[in-house]
Amino acid sequence: MDWDPIGVQGIPEAANEYDSYAMPIYRILRDRSEDALLDYLRWMTEHMGLPASRDSLRPIATKLFQIDFSQ
Repeated sequence: MDWDPIGVQGIPEAANEYDSYAMPIYRILRDRSEDALLDYLRWMTEHMGLPASRDSLRPIATKLFQIDFSQ
């Protein structure tokens, strides 16, 4: 896992912890809006009570934009 801001990877009880964020991210990726994605990732991270900046989240955004949804 490339991004696990609250450190729940490997905890079975938290397997769906990030599910509610998936559809908004998918919509943003379909629109190809880097600004919107960075803003949403920052909001998500801050909503979880963690500090975040657009620059710190840019590597994650780049990886997300590399996902091929055409399959």
